[in-house]
Amino acid sequence: MIQLILWGIHKSIYIKIPTHKLTKFFILWLLSIGILGLFVGIQFIQPKAWMIPIRLPIFIAIIIVCLVIFTGITFFGKKERRVFLKAWLPFIWANGIFGILQSINPTRKLFSQHVGWFIAALVLSMLWFCLVMFLESKRKK
Repeated sequence: MIQLILWGIHKSIYIKIPTHKLTKFFILWLLSIGILGLFVGIQFIQPKAWMIPIRLPIFIAIIIVCLVIFTGITFFGKKERRVFLKAWLPFIWANGIFGILQSINPTRKLFSQHVGWFIAALVLSMLWFCLVMFLESKRKK
């Protein structure tokens, strides 16, 4: 795995940066899908032995604190990063909200059996990301 990462870094050092808008958009889309695939794939690869039991109120508090911190960084951070972070905001909030809904008893059964809600929210948030980044690339030119 590390050798594959180092090979990718080696090949990308001298690569020319594409200048066409569609090519830039496609590369950004591939990177986003790669990150999404990594987060989703970790659930299937991760052994259960690495799970750390956390009580429900603490778990919900950790998720809420992380969401508030990310939102604060998004709106009060450096101006150069705000557009990129605002594009990721719905994705992060969708993951946080569905994490909370899957852990509380009244909605656990609904969101554990019907994954369609979660996938729809992720797809919509990725479309939002693509739209925001596309509009930002048009605005800069």
